[in-house]
Amino acid sequence: MNRTTRNEALYVFRLTPEVLLIWTTLSLFLLILTASSASWYYAIIHHQTVSFSIKSAEGGTWQGIIGLVVLIAITFATTIIHELVHGIAFAIFGGSPRYGLKVKYFLPLAYATSPGDIFRRNAFIVISLAPLLVIDIVSLLMLTIFPQAPWLIWVIAFNTSGAIGDIWIAVQLLRCPKSIEVEDREESIAIYAPLNVTRKDLPFASN
Repeated sequence: MNRTTRNEALYVFRLTPEVLLIWTTLSLFLLILTASSASWYYAIIHHQTVSFSIKSAEGGTWQGIIGLVVLIAITFATTIIHELVHGIAFAIFGGSPRYGLKVKYFLPLAYATSPGDIFRRNAFIVISLAPLLVIDIVSLLMLTIFPQAPWLIWVIAFNTSGAIGDIWIAVQLLRCPKSIEVEDREESIAIYAPLNVTRKDLPFASN
């Protein structure tokens, strides 16, 4: 940490039920918007529409069950890759990532964190948005090349909606002075700032 920066955090952003409710609402909106946009993109590129139904009139119940299992597997794999990309980004900027899965306010949450490591504002923004950009861009390229893989639409939609917390944090940090530094504490984000930056310079609401 820069010696001109306070040793104690100027502000600690914590995930509260109110914030989680906002994130969940925005996440659902992003899921619908991204799925619709990706489906439209697929239809334009490959001149065919795609359906998200897991039911099959020909295959019956078992076909529907298999479709559901595949959907869950894709969702799980996307979550794992999302957190791994976070971890790789932490490591690139000198962090020591660790991973976990927990339940917060009755919702399952997977996470990658690097407690004790301090990152410059812009580096932390890159860490936050890396999974969103990497997974979505790669999936869009693959969707363009492989018309037989419309399931990538779900990967894009789920990854984007699941990144709502990352997007939220990145937007808030962009509103902060460039000189701040950030620490991911697994359940909170600590903001360190130079002595000339005060609490009123940060966009976060009071605790």
